Amino acid sequence: MRLLWSLLLLALTATPAAADPPRPHPRLQALGPNQALDLGRYECPNGEDRDSSNCATITDYSGMVHDPARHQLLLFGGGHAATYRDDVEVFDLARLEWRSAYAPTPCEERRLDNVDVEAGRWISSNHPIARHSYDLLAIAGEAAELFLFARVQGRGRGCHQLPQGQPYVIAEGRVAAYDPERRRWRYTRAPSVGYPFAAETDPVSGRVLLVDRRSLRSFDPASGRMTTHLEFSHPDMHWARSLVYFPPLDRFYYMVQGGRAKGRKVLEGVYEITLNRTDWSESRIRRLALESPGETAHAWAYDPVHELIGGGVREGRFYAFDPRRREWHVAEINTESESPVGAASDYALAFDPVSGVYLWRSDRSSGRHTWAYRWGNTLTD
Repeated sequence: MRLLWSLLLLALTATPAAADPPRPHPRLQALGPNQALDLGRYECPNGEDRDSSNCATITDYSGMVHDPARHQLLLFGGGHAATYRDDVEVFDLARLEWRSAYAPTPCEERRLDNVDVEAGRWISSNHPIARHSYDLLAIAGEAAELFLFARVQGRGRGCHQLPQGQPYVIAEGRVAAYDPERRRWRYTRAPSVGYPFAAETDPVSGRVLLVDRRSLRSFDPASGRMTTHLEFSHPDMHWARSLVYFPPLDRFYYMVQGGRAKGRKVLEGVYEITLNRTDWSESRIRRLALESPGETAHAWAYDPVHELIGGGVREGRFYAFDPRRREWHVAEINTESESPVGAASDYALAFDPVSGVYLWRSDRSSGRHTWAYRWGNTLTD
């Protein structure tokens, strides 16, 4: 009997304890309303890119997402006219530090005979070929994997062995899934999509919603299949866009910014999407009649503390949209840093619900710093 009890006690003590829930970081928790904290200039993590500022262009036309299962931010990007590094970057919200999840595919292996054209990957490393990720990253599925929906478009800069004059598109690829625990990529059967699309996880159905100016689709993380539910024509749902889920109304908001040809970055419209999850083909999409808040950056995220959609960081201003009141609010960001807040780099903005702050990487003209910010106005009825 003593032996049985001893074995049972040993088994109980050997069982790992459940992970403690993440706690707010003291530095982030100390932020007051409408205050921003400069978390430092970005430093390249990989030796081969350290001697060039090119590695920092991983955020060009690319985004990052909050990983709630692991209390971190995940970023993948680069590609055409930017870095060719294909590592996932991780921002540890407990340490407030960036790190690379794995070593990128070596320069000498970035060559044409090492390209899997169908999957859009380097054969030797199994990494996705670097690409602009836009707002086409999402955390989904039981394993909380990082899904990459963007197709390969063009060649990256920096080190590679691709021949001169190689066509713009070397591969388009399939939707890829990254396991942050095992640090491995896998590839689904679903084809990747282009930049007019934006993606957002639907927490109700567990699927990922994808919307562009011609269709509404959903992706099932379990089966790896993509389904088109609606086809339409909204020509003004163009180049720069972001899709955000708003839980209080159970609706999605597609934020549309001015196209490149117009030479401006005016937020031109907001589309509201109401899903019918019983019959997806009966889902509705409509443009809201709103005044534009002016010129903004691309990236937006949901703030569950204030129940707003915030972001658009540009020229030191932060923008917030209240879908219930259909109102815009703008705040001049306060900071003690000597570096300018400037603008968020394309889609590299996310919200940390544990510390209740937005985080973003600033663009090249703003010094490529990492910033944390707490919204400054509590709206009341």
